Amino acid sequence: VSHMGRLIITGTDAASFLNSVFTGEAAGLPAGRARYGFLLNEQGGIIDDVVVYRLDQERYLLICNASNREEVMAWFPRWTSNYSSVSVEDFTMSTVLIAVQGPDAAQVLDALSSISPSSFLVGWSITAVLN
Repeated sequence: VSHMGRLIITGTDAASFLNSVFTGEAAGLPAGRARYGFLLNEQGGIIDDVVVYRLDQERYLLICNASNREEVMAWFPRWTSNYSSVSVEDFTMSTVLIAVQGPDAAQVLDALSSISPSSFLVGWSITAVLN
């Protein structure tokens, strides 16, 4: 799924920024968890459906559709200027995205890794961004 867009949103205002542009609630999302939702324009139309992962207290990963990545990146600066500490970085072209899915995903990843990904697996799907 490397064609999908990968954006990192960081800063002390990252959660507040995401709460203002994302239909899901990002601030209460525990680290290591993800939420599916939408980015909407001012008229309520859908810009893109996205998945937001909370990586840690001030860092989020936003996965958007490849065909909408440039539109999302062009739209965000209209809103980031309202926050004193938020940064959006598009690192799509310098990374790959691998999705391992299915009932044996945890076992397959555990066999390939020394960190036991199944310990932070949500459902039967895990997404890894590698650079």
